[in-house]
Amino acid sequence: MVLVLFNQYLVLPFTYSEATIGLRDQMAFFLLISAIYMPFTPLGYTSVGYFQSMGWGLKSLSITAVLNLIRIPICLALAVSFGTLEMIWWGFVASEMIGSIYGGVFGITSIRKLLRGGYPKLLKKEEFVED
Repeated sequence: MVLVLFNQYLVLPFTYSEATIGLRDQMAFFLLISAIYMPFTPLGYTSVGYFQSMGWGLKSLSITAVLNLIRIPICLALAVSFGTLEMIWWGFVASEMIGSIYGGVFGITSIRKLLRGGYPKLLKKEEFVED
């Protein structure tokens, strides 16, 4: 909500000089549209931390790879199709949402599998969960 309500004011420290004042409206618009993907971001990055803490680096890497590698083709396709900087920002929003949802679903299914005892090399469910 802070980004939506105060986007014009949040960019002022970065656009106070004559050289950067022309970027003020564009930067404020980016903050406005980035508020769309912000609720999704913790889902993906929490899953990355979860997998790293469990010692499953490749699973963590897969989420990070999806988050970062899909960004380039999505932003490029939108930039080529529409030719505006705003479409690159929308591509960033779309890729962040897709990657975060992927990471969240992957993390949640992994936790459910863990709670059902689906990882035999780890502790048994009875050893770490009290009923």
